[in-house]
Amino acid sequence: MPKITVIELDAAQRAALEAGHRNGAKPAFRRRCQMILLKSPRRTSSQVAEIVGVCEMSVHNWVHRYQDQGMAGLETRPGRGRKAILQEQDLESVRQVVAQHRQRLSVAKTELEQALGKSFSQRDLSALCQKNGGRYKRVRKRPRREPHAEVYALKVEGLKLLEAMSECGWIDLLYGDESRVSLQPCVPYAWQFKGEEIFMPSTQGQGLNCFALLSRANECRFETTTRNIDGAFIVEQLEKLSFALKRVTVVVLDNAPAHVAKRVDERRGFWQERGLFLFFLPPYCPHLNITEVLWRKLKYQWLRPQDYLETDALFYQVRQALAAVGTLLNIHFAPFQHGLN
Repeated sequence: MPKITVIELDAAQRAALEAGHRNGAKPAFRRRCQMILLKSPRRTSSQVAEIVGVCEMSVHNWVHRYQDQGMAGLETRPGRGRKAILQEQDLESVRQVVAQHRQRLSVAKTELEQALGKSFSQRDLSALCQKNGGRYKRVRKRPRREPHAEVYALKVEGLKLLEAMSECGWIDLLYGDESRVSLQPCVPYAWQFKGEEIFMPSTQGQGLNCFALLSRANECRFETTTRNIDGAFIVEQLEKLSFALKRVTVVVLDNAPAHVAKRVDERRGFWQERGLFLFFLPPYCPHLNITEVLWRKLKYQWLRPQDYLETDALFYQVRQALAAVGTLLNIHFAPFQHGLN
């Protein structure tokens, strides 16, 4: 009978091996931890090799490494395996070429092979990008122009004060905005199984215009209409709000034509006497309006592909979703960053 190499493990060593077996970053490391754990109850190397699915010599070698170096001996030493074709010194060239072809990595690969004089797969290129923080994700839309720096800073400081007052319960702070939903849908990401063909029908048809007043506490007032949202419509909604105030209320709006219309400006004095004030965001700053998140959630998450089959069904689901905000549907807003820095 062959001599059995006995491994005696104390409680700390066993705990470290079990943690490595469960949570090790790489499969090879987890398998090596399993070998040592299986070897400790006086099993032979051949028995362990059969359980783990490796050769007996491999078990011998890792047992000796563990006895000499402990947990560190089970790690893969640097320099093992196939050398990467794309090295870190190629990263700058990769960044420049990928920046020119962000949507077509195959084109970037061809250009890089010519520039670097190397042959590699698209998977190698993707791995280098991911290793250095690259991600393939949806590109965001932003306004073409930038806001004036001083005006932006002043407005943000004012908004910070309003948010702080709202958090203390001194005022109600609502963000207002409008959006349109039609039978030409926004296309979201969605889980699909093999063999399924998931699609969203797209046709020309009547749209539904939505106006909402939203707080960070998910209190949502909304109105929908098939007619255009103009100054008269905004006056109508703010007029209703001004007669239902519980405390001083500030409505945050962007600079859309309907919001800055002459009719709206003429009514501001009457609303202020009732405790309703308007605060306008700087131009080109949709990211400061939390109602933009509401529209994104509505179009990309809450509305389903089957909701776009008929106009009446779509309009019904839009109203149902907006009515459920604050109860069945909630948006978790990040707290506004306070402080006048």
